[in-house]
Amino acid sequence: LQPNPLRMEEVLAMKDSQATAKLLRQEIPVRLANRIAHLTHLDMMENCQALLCARARLVRSFKEVLGAAEMSIEDFADVVRLVKERHKHQVKRLTVGMKDLKSLRIQAGASEAEVIE
Repeated sequence: LQPNPLRMEEVLAMKDSQATAKLLRQEIPVRLANRIAHLTHLDMMENCQALLCARARLVRSFKEVLGAAEMSIEDFADVVRLVKERHKHQVKRLTVGMKDLKSLRIQAGASEAEVIE
């Protein structure tokens, strides 16, 4: 599945909490699944601890969001807050992981051009 293109203005303009919750219940799992798939398909990712950690956090959040699909809006919002807190340092983890992955690929004999791809 592909995520729906959304602009922040659209989400912020939503006045109906039911509609917002419905949208987030659809979009969050798709976006998490796409990130998991992208990491999973990285060559040599299984040798990079930082990326494995980042992927594990994504998988945990994906399962929690799916499990919250039938919860009340308030409980679903609590799950979203928990996921948001868990991922507050995710960009840093991914950056470190990609740098580590680059080093691993170079050590394995890949050229600079191959590493960039």
